Amino acid sequence: MASMMFNDDKNVNPFYVEAKEYLGFSGKSISKGIKDIEYIPTYEIQKPEDRHIQALKIIVDSGGRISKKEMAKIAVEKKLIIVNAENESQATFASLDKGIISALENQWGFVKVNKIGRTRWIEITDEGKHASEFLI
Repeated sequence: MASMMFNDDKNVNPFYVEAKEYLGFSGKSISKGIKDIEYIPTYEIQKPEDRHIQALKIIVDSGGRISKKEMAKIAVEKKLIIVNAENESQATFASLDKGIISALENQWGFVKVNKIGRTRWIEITDEGKHASEFLI
């Protein structure tokens, strides 16, 4: 599966080798020779865009929870979102919502947004924790 997920150049061919002979369980190698090689069909397994992975890392590095305000500030600093508008504050949050949070929450299920008082918190989900283990 990893070869399908990270094979951007299409130069990896997953395969399964069937042993020619099985020697049993004597503590030594249990197979000998090659009987047949079966090529496994490949399927495109998508991964999040780099900016989404970087955003997930920011959340993980913040202990799995970060305010939207702090996330917006870091996202601008790291150029994950670009804001060119008169009302920079409002445009920043709109860009963060549309470009980062929406995909992480709705497409990937890696985060959820909760409002506590006046603050909106971005929290990593169990799915996001699992994905961060191999994406980051």
